[in-house]
Amino acid sequence: MGVLGGVALGHWLERQGWARQRWAQVAVLAVVLGAGAWMAPKVSIAFSVNKFTNQVIRVYSHEVAHSAGKPHFEYPDLRPTLESIAAHAPLAAANALTRPWLGESWQPLFVAAGLENIGLLALFVLAIVAAVKGRLGHLPFGLGVGLVVFCLILAALIGLTTPNFGSLNRYRNELLPFFLLLVLQNDYAGAALRWVGLGARRKPDVRLPERPARPVA
Repeated sequence: MGVLGGVALGHWLERQGWARQRWAQVAVLAVVLGAGAWMAPKVSIAFSVNKFTNQVIRVYSHEVAHSAGKPHFEYPDLRPTLESIAAHAPLAAANALTRPWLGESWQPLFVAAGLENIGLLALFVLAIVAAVKGRLGHLPFGLGVGLVVFCLILAALIGLTTPNFGSLNRYRNELLPFFLLLVLQNDYAGAALRWVGLGARRKPDVRLPERPARPVA
């Protein structure tokens, strides 16, 4: 909701002519998220930092304990502090999008998941190349930034609290539609989708025949 509110406010300010620069839209999103993070603990103790960190560790420890003998990953140095969770967040986000790797388990389900992850990684690399070459597509900048922030936050939370491979592949279904929307926006992915018949094609211009002029009496 915070990301959605930040994107909506940035879009409104842009239409008013107050946030047309890209840095301004990023700043609006950051201010909204920062204000939300500051106000949430004042609304309810359930949103306090200690409650959040302890809940993350509790869920993670429960999942690790129930994953003994099953394919999973662990964070040996993870502690119930905001600093520790922030330090592990990049690896957790990467785990959510790339694990299991092909070959970590030869169970059919995990082999299929590994192949899927290779495809996701290829799309991500293609999106990075498109970004470097300025071919990101036509998604509004503010919405694109909002989706990136949302995907990173959700991927980190899923990766931190779901170390079991089977559960990870189920829970990240909430993330994949938004991730795919992002990585398929660029011009290269769009061209590939049109080549296989899945992309939207430009409709030809249709002109109505001109009506014959009425004879002058």
